[in-house]
Amino acid sequence: GLLLQLGRTEMALGSPTAVQRLEAAAAHARNPVEGASALGALGFARYIAGETAAAARMIREGLEEIEPGRGGALEAELLLNLAVAGRFVPRLVEEATKALDQPRTGERGEPTPAEIVRRTMLAFDTILRVGAAPAEADALWAFRHGVEARGASPFPLATALLGAVLVLLGRHREAAEVAERALETARSRGNRLDAAIAYELRAALRWTVGDVGGLLADTESGLELSEGRWDQATILTRVLRVTALLERGDDAEAAAVLDVPEALERRLPGTHAWLFLPYGRAHLAFAAGDWANSAEQAFTAGERLTEVSAPSPDYIPWRSLAARALHRGGDRERALALAEEELDLARANGAGRTIGNASATVGLLRGGEVGIRMLREAIDVLDRHGARLDAARARVDLGLLLRRGRRAMQARRPLAEALDAARRLGSVRLAETARSELSAAGGRPRRLALTGVESLTPGQRRVTDLAAGGMSNREIAEALFVTVRTVETHLTAAYAKLEISSREELPAALRGQQNDLGSPGAAAPGRPHRWPFGPRSETPTRSSR
Repeated sequence: GLLLQLGRTEMALGSPTAVQRLEAAAAHARNPVEGASALGALGFARYIAGETAAAARMIREGLEEIEPGRGGALEAELLLNLAVAGRFVPRLVEEATKALDQPRTGERGEPTPAEIVRRTMLAFDTILRVGAAPAEADALWAFRHGVEARGASPFPLATALLGAVLVLLGRHREAAEVAERALETARSRGNRLDAAIAYELRAALRWTVGDVGGLLADTESGLELSEGRWDQATILTRVLRVTALLERGDDAEAAAVLDVPEALERRLPGTHAWLFLPYGRAHLAFAAGDWANSAEQAFTAGERLTEVSAPSPDYIPWRSLAARALHRGGDRERALALAEEELDLARANGAGRTIGNASATVGLLRGGEVGIRMLREAIDVLDRHGARLDAARARVDLGLLLRRGRRAMQARRPLAEALDAARRLGSVRLAETARSELSAAGGRPRRLALTGVESLTPGQRRVTDLAAGGMSNREIAEALFVTVRTVETHLTAAYAKLEISSREELPAALRGQQNDLGSPGAAAPGRPHRWPFGPRSETPTRSSR
């Protein structure tokens, strides 16, 4: 028991001796329950080290020791680890998903931790295979029983996976609540691994709604906690960071983020990182104008997804990216066929954001009146589902088609709206494109300049978010694993950029960062302000600057 506890603690802190300690715990287990617990922890440790096949075998052995529905949190942990470890190994896909067939409710049919995990994994598997729409019932069942009724899912990784499923479904408010709770729990325990997982979840949510500044802040936090400890588990965070850096126009830094050493890349097959790495590289190549390489990398992602029975564009919409690259490279016929394939898949069972983006891609490629109509429809869908940056990008495409169709006056409105949205969301690249197109359409856009919230660095953004939610400097330092002096430095710089002089002015200064999850400056009558991604503290705390 002591070896197991020590091994788990070392794994949470990123110590390389964790696997050795957990192996010893498994060898010294005195009964089936101890053995199952040790094998489960060892399997997860091997999984985050990139040893997926070995991890799945060990976890399966542990799960076989437990009667379905009677194993409590341990059963839930083993089931989730088995499903996650095997789901992205081609030869283990069916075995991993077969473990989800057996209901794991209690004696009277009541929800157990394992049944909550099973429903979450069923929803995730459905999203991968078919699309988001059929997965919603299982996901919301798991959310109600795992978060609303119990206060939290059985353990942090289960909470994070549930949040990821809600993000993919477009259930932004529920996903934000799960991310917030996961981050709070990790901070309160001082668990670096759980905090890194929670930051990755929140980054994925911010990527979906188009919050570039927040995305940069969360990915920076996650990588600071993970790199040098769980490098093989950082790839999704890196890819998310690349998308934000490209929006900011920091192409060189984005390329450095995905400069993955060969030794690390060899450990990635069998993990979700293996799927996302070429997708990130496709974005890099597209930004560099290397259309052939961008399409090739996107197709690589598609091939790997096919190998693990994950064709749905809700998970990784590689076809749209490949289609845009092929179109830029002159292969318009092939590009349109690929874009229409994604649109057909999205319309069948996809989430609203996926449908909107696929429609926008097909509309751009078709052009003419049909393309204009499709882009208008795509904008409506993206607006309705809170995909603000995607909607701004579709408005630029609409303005482009209108201008090329000699309807410059009509083009100005969507281009002006796109420019305003891109500036507010922090996308320098899209703002520059919108400004250029607006000028070509006869508009007179004002000079681009990042000011206010948009001018904050990721570190400043992290600190001001938490300070606006009522945390003291010391609480912020503990939450972010930094010194109080660092917090004070960030706040001082942020106050200057926001042109304020006190903590009490922060909520109002951040009010311009609107999103579909709520406004930082808005609060119900009689209630204090709460930042939607920030801490759950209801009472603002007085603190020195």
